[in-house]
Amino acid sequence: MAVESIKANEERFELSLPANSEAEGVSFRFSGPRLKRSYPDLLLRHYVEAMGEAIDRITTRTLVDHKIISEFDDDRPSISWPLKKALLGSISKNNERYAVNDGRWYRVDENFRVSVETSFAEIVRDWDVPRPSPIMKLYDEGRNGRIEIEADYNARIAAELGLVLLDTTEIVIPDVVRSGFEPCDLLDVANKRFIHVKKNSRRSNILSHFFKQGSNSGQQFRKVPATWMRLIQLVRDADHEEEAVILEEQRDNPADGWTVEFWVADAPRRNGDFNIPFFSKISLRDEVTALRAMQYRVALRFIEIAPDSL
Repeated sequence: MAVESIKANEERFELSLPANSEAEGVSFRFSGPRLKRSYPDLLLRHYVEAMGEAIDRITTRTLVDHKIISEFDDDRPSISWPLKKALLGSISKNNERYAVNDGRWYRVDENFRVSVETSFAEIVRDWDVPRPSPIMKLYDEGRNGRIEIEADYNARIAAELGLVLLDTTEIVIPDVVRSGFEPCDLLDVANKRFIHVKKNSRRSNILSHFFKQGSNSGQQFRKVPATWMRLIQLVRDADHEEEAVILEEQRDNPADGWTVEFWVADAPRRNGDFNIPFFSKISLRDEVTALRAMQYRVALRFIEIAPDSL
């Protein structure tokens, strides 16, 4: 049924990276289809269009034989995995909903599905704040594309929007072994926002870890006063003295009135909507519940990645 849906170009499914890989490449290509160029994003429509008329002849075996290859911009070797393992999406059969993730199918209770989808829709926000510019796609003369590295994107957006860049920084809780955590990627002191950025929206395991990181960071600022003082120092070290002074004024009520905000990059579906894998929505719902219990507001915003033109 999934193969027939792909043939019909119904957009019930998308492609993802394997759960056992934490490495995000900067370009992708397919082993099997005739088209050999690289793409800066991983979309099923690239595979369908690369197959051309041969898409009508694919079978479940084809999805095992054809591979996705993720390439990096450094000396790391590329990684590959079958399309079958990459499928994300769901179908209905005998009035039951089935979802696939990392090559495994799961039957999903309808009431549970509706509850998860409703909670997801409630925290998605439009850009009623300054919208960051899109993640860049870079092409060579052969039209091979790669996507901007996440660290470069965060640095660029921090400069564009006047935010504090905290990507790759770490706060360690005094006298607690292995307690280091990343406060956020971007800090908006004026609007009290801890902003966490992820450029890949199609990986359940990575997004679930991403949401957990944001929740853990918020928890530390609420529970351990020393973390707020360390945050002030990080902001001051980043040459944002004015913001550091504002944070010092809030030391008696750290994180009071703050929002934990997740930015996720995604290519819109045919109807213009953005989405994340169902299993990531479950993780997100759990973390939102925890953050709201700590009096945080929570928001999810999508950074649009325009689909690659073939």
